[in-house]
Amino acid sequence: MWAAPTVPVVLLGGFALALVLSFPVRWLSHLIPRWLAMLITFLLLASIITLAFLVLVPILVVQLISFVKAVPQIATEARSTMRSLLQPLTDSGILKETPDSSW
Repeated sequence: MWAAPTVPVVLLGGFALALVLSFPVRWLSHLIPRWLAMLITFLLLASIITLAFLVLVPILVVQLISFVKAVPQIATEARSTMRSLLQPLTDSGILKETPDSSW
């Protein structure tokens, strides 16, 4: 397990997916043949995942663009905050350099 830590994760994920998919397959297999129940369940799962990606990816792209545009302002605010936190330490002599000299 130490040499390949992703193997147990993949195995557990596969078992969990098989367990979750077994319930609709078992229920549908009472109404239709089992192979058709498995096919319908798989297609339904693929459709849900595709729909989730189609909805979530544009939202994530918009959020990422907003974050990238906000990074300079965030950096400026962080620098200002650090300066205001370090200035009293410089004034009292605890820090030998001014906050701006290390930037």
